[in-house]
Amino acid sequence: MSPDSKPQTAAVNQASADLRNYLKATELEFEEPAPGTFAVTVPGEHRLKTTVSIVVGTHGVSLNAFVVRN
Repeated sequence: MSPDSKPQTAAVNQASADLRNYLKATELEFEEPAPGTFAVTVPGEHRLKTTVSIVVGTHGVSLNAFVVRN
């Protein structure tokens, strides 16, 4: 592990903790199958709910949702 990776790991851990606290505060249903990886169930208007995958990375956050239109 390089000396630069410790601050990056700390930043990822802090961002993950902040996201976890936000999800708990907003009472959104979520799972954390791996550190920094979240599966969040978001309520919707037309659909009952949508699952969004959130992955906290070293340089950004990835959001993915699968939606099928008629």
